[in-house]
Amino acid sequence: MSDDIDIREGGVVAVDTGSLRAAADRYAVLGARVREVAEDLGAQARAVSALGPAAAYGGSVPYRLQNAAFAAESHADDLAGIARDLRELADTYEIVELRARRAMAVGVDARAAAAQAADLAAQRHPDAARRADLAIRGRDMEIGAGLVSAANGGVGLAGGVAGIAYPQLAGAIDAALLSLPVAAQSLQALIRRLGTGTIPPGRRLSGDAAVVEVRQEGGVTVTASPRDLAGALSRIPDATRVRVETYTMPDGTAKYAVYLAGTRDFPPEAGDDPWDLSSDTRMYLGEDAAAYAAVVQALDDVGVPLGAELYLFGHSQGGLIADWLAVQGGYHTRLLVTAGSPTEADVGPGTLSVQLRHTDDLVQSLAAGGSDERVGAAGSLVVERAGDPAPGIQDLSFAPHRLAAYVATAKMLDAAPDPRTGPMRSALAELRGATSVTAVEYDARRVPRQAAKGGGGL
Repeated sequence: MSDDIDIREGGVVAVDTGSLRAAADRYAVLGARVREVAEDLGAQARAVSALGPAAAYGGSVPYRLQNAAFAAESHADDLAGIARDLRELADTYEIVELRARRAMAVGVDARAAAAQAADLAAQRHPDAARRADLAIRGRDMEIGAGLVSAANGGVGLAGGVAGIAYPQLAGAIDAALLSLPVAAQSLQALIRRLGTGTIPPGRRLSGDAAVVEVRQEGGVTVTASPRDLAGALSRIPDATRVRVETYTMPDGTAKYAVYLAGTRDFPPEAGDDPWDLSSDTRMYLGEDAAAYAAVVQALDDVGVPLGAELYLFGHSQGGLIADWLAVQGGYHTRLLVTAGSPTEADVGPGTLSVQLRHTDDLVQSLAAGGSDERVGAAGSLVVERAGDPAPGIQDLSFAPHRLAAYVATAKMLDAAPDPRTGPMRSALAELRGATSVTAVEYDARRVPRQAAKGGGGL
């Protein structure tokens, strides 16, 4: 998967179990009919043979009829096997779905009911439960393998350099690198156990964020709507943190496109810039953070009302913020696009979700593959590829996680003839119907505690 993208609907499986069972029933009916034909052919072969050699043309007719009967019987067995396999798949996928609902359930009663349903299904279909376990473990192993694949081979340079400097550690370093896929599998399981990689519906950030102030940069500008997904992701700001576009529609209503930047400041301690590892970690663990508060302030400054229709585009921490906005912000999120986000938001059927993930991106692996079920409206997509297929020293700089790499992936998706991209294209096209488009960008900073309390100057 170097220059190729993998487009799917998300989850361990994204299958309608009802459709699977309906298909199984159709195959079973067809198999039964073919079996009836086999029996009829066999009966005709015996009847012709009983007429004597002359009528049977020396036995060739009964022979051919019997061969046709055997072939029909074999096809009937194949059809019955397909029906059986489809039912087994439906049982497996149903258990995966029930377990996903159990993980996402909010409230004691809801969790208990979801757990009971999942346990009953596993008891009724123990083989399907084992297959579901294998499917989830297989996904986790794929994530780990992607992180240490040839595409991320440059990461091994660190081990090589350390091995030269400290030969006694070379064996231990190599063993650690080789064990990463298995370790990643355990990490994915731990992330799901902690519930940090997915944001279920109804969940809210807890605690209080640091006080922040936002400032408008460059004034309001007139612009046009993005032509495609790559064009939209390219608008995620670099020098600033938030870009808000207001689309005035022919009927006088407004839609808003919001572009959110990724982490900019990497020291572990909270500094002036809200887009730092402190905000990243807090939101990932479900706590309110300065970066999220800054985005809310920016939307308020633009005049975006609660319930307004949003089109969200976020990279890295910006994707994390977009996920939380879609779940708890109080807006109507029409389109949620994340690139390299460490989380997946379990948005409802009114939100089209498009997630871009690079298999060699360490940050996106923190989502642990996302929900076991598909999230979002029909037509929601998860798009994957190796973000930086060529191994090299650039792997040490998180090249697969960079916005430019994800814009390249978006270009591939835009060029893909896959009909599943239709809903995404339609959602983006909605913005092109605006009569006017204006844009404004914001930067932000944390307010020192003393200044926030009014206890002195900066």
